[in-house]
Amino acid sequence: MSNFSLRETFASMADGSLAKRRSEAMADEVNGQIIDTCDTADNGFETGIARNGSWIIVEEYPNAEAAAKGHARWVTAIKETPTMDLPDIQEDCVSWL
Repeated sequence: MSNFSLRETFASMADGSLAKRRSEAMADEVNGQIIDTCDTADNGFETGIARNGSWIIVEEYPNAEAAAKGHARWVTAIKETPTMDLPDIQEDCVSWL
């Protein structure tokens, strides 16, 4: 599991790479939930799902190809089972925020 880095996040805001990453993000709204996959400054490629006003990071990937496949899997899963339990892979690493 990756460590959260405020320095990397702020640096990506300053150098413009955050805006580029967001422009390349995959996002779908399915059954009232947002499934968002992008290349983050702190953890690389990951998928987050917004449900009931909270974001849950459900999966990280080694590259863009794996991220695209993972995003498609999550879209299908939420279509088929909207209330499924979601794994929170970053629960422990951001609990101090």
